[in-house]
Amino acid sequence: SHGYQVTMLTTSAGKDNPRLAPTAANVRKALEQLSEGKTEKDIILTAFSGHGVHYIVKDPLNKGPRRSFQFLCPEDADQNPKIEYETGITPRYLGVHEMVSLLNRSSSRHKLLFIDACRNENELQAREKSTDTTSGVIPGPGMRLLFSCKSGEKSYESKVVKAGLFFHYLIEGLKGAAADQNTGEISYDLLKHYVTVSLRDNAERLIGSGGVQVPYSMTGMDEKTTLTMARLEFIMIKKGIFNTGSPRTEIGRQHDENQLEIRIN
Repeated sequence: SHGYQVTMLTTSAGKDNPRLAPTAANVRKALEQLSEGKTEKDIILTAFSGHGVHYIVKDPLNKGPRRSFQFLCPEDADQNPKIEYETGITPRYLGVHEMVSLLNRSSSRHKLLFIDACRNENELQAREKSTDTTSGVIPGPGMRLLFSCKSGEKSYESKVVKAGLFFHYLIEGLKGAAADQNTGEISYDLLKHYVTVSLRDNAERLIGSGGVQVPYSMTGMDEKTTLTMARLEFIMIKKGIFNTGSPRTEIGRQHDENQLEIRIN
């Protein structure tokens, strides 16, 4: 049968059920359960919205180079994590490389990870800064990652849309805005393109002067991944004159969406 298995870990849900709190242990367990028992045809979609941090770790034996790791901050993250130099693992943070490794174990050929987290940089036992925020992240076959912004940028929220811009446009795209106009199909590439173009065309208007946010993608997959089919409903349009396209004030409007007057006889 066709259907979806959904697991949502949030602070509010965790107040009623501790197993649904977004702690590091709960997220690891959820990822392990999500990856188990899947077939090649299954789609695994994982999304994280929260705070992110970049740590640079020095070899305790002073033999190897400094290593950088990008982490997601769960509810129980601590301020002074002890990060293993070789693995980049620490109990109360979630390394992006660790999450990818857990998902890589699944037999699914279609694994997607969407991350909306700002990229603050911290240093452990080191003075040099690194721009490599994807150290140790190796997408396996069937794995695609989409980060809300490139290294050195910030991930913005907007009072206009009352949400983070990245997930605002991502959800819009999944609801149908990113669908192929002929088939109704929404692929990863179409979704990525829609989110990227929407942020390019609307970020400065929604954030303010100088606002720039460009999503960054990593992939270990060559074939196309279809996420969903947009539901198309056809209706009869009565004769008359009306305008098509989006008005300039509409949120999410693309730069080439000019209104046209249409007459139906």
